[in-house]
Amino acid sequence: MAHKVIDRLGGVEEATVFGRSTKVPAAVAAAFNSDITYALDADDTLFDSAHFATIVVSSARAEAERVDASGDSLLRAVAVGYDMTARLNLACSFIEVVDGKMKCRNSSGADTALSARSSPPSWCRVCPAAG
Repeated sequence: MAHKVIDRLGGVEEATVFGRSTKVPAAVAAAFNSDITYALDADDTLFDSAHFATIVVSSARAEAERVDASGDSLLRAVAVGYDMTARLNLACSFIEVVDGKMKCRNSSGADTALSARSSPPSWCRVCPAAG
């Protein structure tokens, strides 16, 4: 079904989608390859709250294909993408790593600036106050 949607979208031939030999616009390839990797559950997880591989790898791969980038450039793009998304995720969450262990971030005091919430989210498995 996804391939039928891709066919209807049309556009400039820039990057490939898994399971197809024809190229599609890079943004379409990134989006659909990301969806395919989600469907295959081919993703990593950071503290049960973020999935980087589907978005970072799919986007970097599509753009690398669009500009005919080297393998080194693709790997650098993936590394930078992981670093940026991990830092953003950690800055916006209640979970922090202290001495190699995950702990719930204290929402009163210095860490409050990192979050607009006053209590841990209900899905948090690390924070004892979470439901």
